[in-house]
Amino acid sequence: METKFLFITVVLSQLFLMSYYFPRKIANRIQYILDSYPPSEFPKLYPKPIEYYTKKHRNYKILNLFILVLGLVLLGIVFRNFPEDSQRERWDQAIVLAFYMTQFFPLLLLEISSFSIFRHMRKIDSRTTRKAELQPRKLFDFISPILLGVVIFVYVSFVVFILYFNRFEYPWFGGYLNIVIISGGNLFFSGIAAWNMFGKKLDPYQSYEDRRRKISLIVKQMAYISIGVTVYGAFSIIAHTFEIRHFNSTFMSIYCQLIALVAFQALQIDNINFDVYKEESHPV
Repeated sequence: METKFLFITVVLSQLFLMSYYFPRKIANRIQYILDSYPPSEFPKLYPKPIEYYTKKHRNYKILNLFILVLGLVLLGIVFRNFPEDSQRERWDQAIVLAFYMTQFFPLLLLEISSFSIFRHMRKIDSRTTRKAELQPRKLFDFISPILLGVVIFVYVSFVVFILYFNRFEYPWFGGYLNIVIISGGNLFFSGIAAWNMFGKKLDPYQSYEDRRRKISLIVKQMAYISIGVTVYGAFSIIAHTFEIRHFNSTFMSIYCQLIALVAFQALQIDNINFDVYKEESHPV
């Protein structure tokens, strides 16, 4: 019974955090930008008609509200039909993960829209001269050696842990496949960091300081997510070994919420130089 209420409480927290709290903050920020930086004064910020942005804003709120209501309904169904421990392991983790991805879907749609907006910005950018960044970008400009060292230490510790654990030959243990999966994840995170560091600037008007600040935030995010994924991978194996798998879904929900807390930090608009989007602004 205690496991049932713990699971419901943690998933309810996930539902509140990712389908109400964060979406509300994001929607409020979008509305703040629309109100504080209108097309009449900041035309470069709106390469598409203003109706496009208000529609996206409205759809984002509606979609999150739908997901919130759907989550409450599903949570009620789970509460009334909570399975026994022997059955729960196979399906409740899948439910937590699937719903987690569903909660990210509205934000994903916003991100896809932003690529379209940036493409239009570049298309209508009429500047004949642009300033280039002459200073080469180095990894330690965006992440501290200590944080990078922690990432490497956690990964190496995981590899050593798998090599040691493989000696016990548990029939359920994935062996070296765990190293392959975690290594692939870390390569993916490294690729995202490298793409932001050395890739083409999406927003042609973005100031030099804003871009470096955003790159630093994303690189640090990838480092924290790498640490979280690796630690959770080791924890899942330990939980399976000590027969506390009935808590796995609860731990997964907590882990997903922590990842969301890190990921949503990229959506800050504080200290952004919006003057670059004015008609009379100088090229950056």
